[in-house]
Amino acid sequence: MTKPSVWKMIKEAVEHFNGKASNSDIKKYINKKWEGVNNRTISDQIHVLTVNSKSRINYNINKVPRLTNSGSLYDLLYTTGRGQVVLYNSTEHGIWEIYKDGSNKLRVRQFGNNSIPKTYLFLWNPKKWDWKSLEQEIDILNSNGSFTRRWSCGKTKSIQPGDRIFLIKVGTEPKGIIGSGFAVSETFCDEHWGSENKNTNYINIEFDILLNPNNKKILTVDKLKVGNLSKQNWQPMASGISIRPVLVDELEEIWFNFLTAQKFKYNPFIPKENNPQKTYREGTPNQILATIYERNPYARKKCLEHFGYTCFVCDFNFEKKYGQIGKSFIHVHHLTQIAKVGQTYEIDPINDLRPVCPNCHSIIHRHKIPLSINELKKIINENAD
Repeated sequence: MTKPSVWKMIKEAVEHFNGKASNSDIKKYINKKWEGVNNRTISDQIHVLTVNSKSRINYNINKVPRLTNSGSLYDLLYTTGRGQVVLYNSTEHGIWEIYKDGSNKLRVRQFGNNSIPKTYLFLWNPKKWDWKSLEQEIDILNSNGSFTRRWSCGKTKSIQPGDRIFLIKVGTEPKGIIGSGFAVSETFCDEHWGSENKNTNYINIEFDILLNPNNKKILTVDKLKVGNLSKQNWQPMASGISIRPVLVDELEEIWFNFLTAQKFKYNPFIPKENNPQKTYREGTPNQILATIYERNPYARKKCLEHFGYTCFVCDFNFEKKYGQIGKSFIHVHHLTQIAKVGQTYEIDPINDLRPVCPNCHSIIHRHKIPLSINELKKIINENAD
């Protein structure tokens, strides 16, 4: 009997066990049916075929970036851990990808994973580094709506673009959170900020808010050491510490409420009248406001908990159309025009925000005065076939 390729043997073996088998089961099945198949070869091929195996990129067939919905014959298995594999199902297990990171190295990760991003705590200690440009960078942020700078993440290499970042001041009083933003790069290595003789890891952070503790109130550590938040170490020794997922919602809420209660000149969560921004990343004040609210985790979460993930204009739902890869994907639109907002305005995610698909969101903001949801619905109905 002519032997098939080893990957075909593995596929047959897993199917024999009703789509779920251990590595040991696979080897026993193959060795019983075909003679002379090396067990090391079987193990290697199992790694090649397993979409969530990090070691699969060590084999030539997987040294090209791709998604696991691209039709490759070698995206066959999914490991559930401890030497157990099942037949890969993209709907159940999600889309995975082989990709190149910032250092041009091949990696494996889940693609389109729309779960809540990880949240990390970064440190600033004035005793170790004098942030002389802080006030200048705050001015740039206030003008542009964001400011991006690199920051050391210590030994942490798991941070991905889109992960949430909080910056906490330690070392001198007042101690507490002075900024927040999002990672906009993967980790990269460069010369250490405090020494020319060694390197350290960095990421680029796009800050949505920065506060100068010398002239502004900050969210002090004592406010973070109450209730469940007291379970987190708010004065670690290094940047890049993961904030416990069960605490993230509470942290976002206390940060949101702290900022909306202050009368800062610039607050990304409260639109302002008669204080227009000088430059806009997306062209108009309304568009940058939409970006701010879209990216604010607390406001977004509360809106979507109430309204769900179906577009309020056209009723499109990404998960229903695209399956797992579209789960939890939607934009969030702010109903109130900036010109109608007073300086004492505080956002209510239920009354002020609505889920809309990216297409409808773009059309809403095509004009200087955005269309209302009802106006866009009327346009869609008038142009329906």
